[in-house]
Amino acid sequence: MIREAVLAALEKFNRLKPPEKFLSTVDGYFFVDVVDGAPILKVRIGDYEFTQPFQLTTFTGETANFVAVDMSDDGWTLHGAELFDGESYLERGAIELGGQDFTIDGTAFESATDMFVRRKIFELYTSGALNLSLYSSGAGKNLDLLVNCGGEFDNFSKPAILEREFRFSLVWRQVEKILRLFVDGEKIYTIEGCGFGVRRTFDQTRLGAGILHADSFWRGTITSFKIYDGLALFC
Repeated sequence: MIREAVLAALEKFNRLKPPEKFLSTVDGYFFVDVVDGAPILKVRIGDYEFTQPFQLTTFTGETANFVAVDMSDDGWTLHGAELFDGESYLERGAIELGGQDFTIDGTAFESATDMFVRRKIFELYTSGALNLSLYSSGAGKNLDLLVNCGGEFDNFSKPAILEREFRFSLVWRQVEKILRLFVDGEKIYTIEGCGFGVRRTFDQTRLGAGILHADSFWRGTITSFKIYDGLALFC
């Protein structure tokens, strides 16, 4: 029974992409954790840990080499008086993304009463033709992912975010040329070939900005925000 389970898990793992992350006897091995009394099969390869059924990937190495932007870093400028009070936002300079894996990851909270207009959680901006934003969608009380990067994607059909802190993870996989948005680990949107296959420079990085950069700023809390350049946190 255990042998069959291991072989089935290995077969599923070997169907994962990219091929260079397949199990090897040099830098990878199987091991088992017991969670709530049940054995959970895992595979570790280098700095990555795959949990059976291998839909969850955890980076176990030193992330400092990958983090391009961290909310706790120096270099942010506060515009306004009080952070995320609806009249203020954080800003820092240019960042390059694309041409390799990247992840934009953070946690946020906004009350239902504050979600009456579209407000930006984060924005990477160069021009109207090159920008990337995650919004609360106003009266719809959903998340709106806007991608202008060699084609436009704009969707806020789901999920509803009401009165709870949530984690957002926007993940680009270079080998697949696919951008995915995860909310609390659930895949929400998948966008193919949206222009990040080559390196892009975004002139401004903003947290809690307004839809027109002058009004309707974010009101709530953003407790963490990081951009990992060269690392996809989820496969």
